Amino acid sequence: MEKILVPVDGSDASAHAAAWASAYAARNGAELVLLHVHHSPGSETLALASLSAAEIAESERLIAGPSFDKARQRIGGNVGVRTLVSIGEPADEICAIARREAADLIVMGSRGLSPVRELLLGSVSEKVIRHAHCAVTVVR
Repeated sequence: MEKILVPVDGSDASAHAAAWASAYAARNGAELVLLHVHHSPGSETLALASLSAAEIAESERLIAGPSFDKARQRIGGNVGVRTLVSIGEPADEICAIARREAADLIVMGSRGLSPVRELLLGSVSEKVIRHAHCAVTVVR
């Protein structure tokens, strides 16, 4: 096990998954990568095209920062963490980035911030399970 990807969205479930993944990474000497995917409408994405690289980076930091902060609070200092930010459809981006990063494992919460709370397994988690190139662990 070399690299674990953990999608975070600011939910308690994703922070809990990050804590679980951190302990697993520490035991196995794996790299931990936190990923925040900003799901934005097409008009928002088009607006980014007019920004400079520095402005885009600052926007990403402001959008993803709280999600990363909440996950880091749960992780503590027992393992090094790298962060990534992406914009797009969350399940598609998680799978694409896991492949690009050559992740060995994706660890994610069973539910995110979706308003559909009655589903047993979140729709993003379910799509990632079906389409990821690597193992997926869903933490409850």
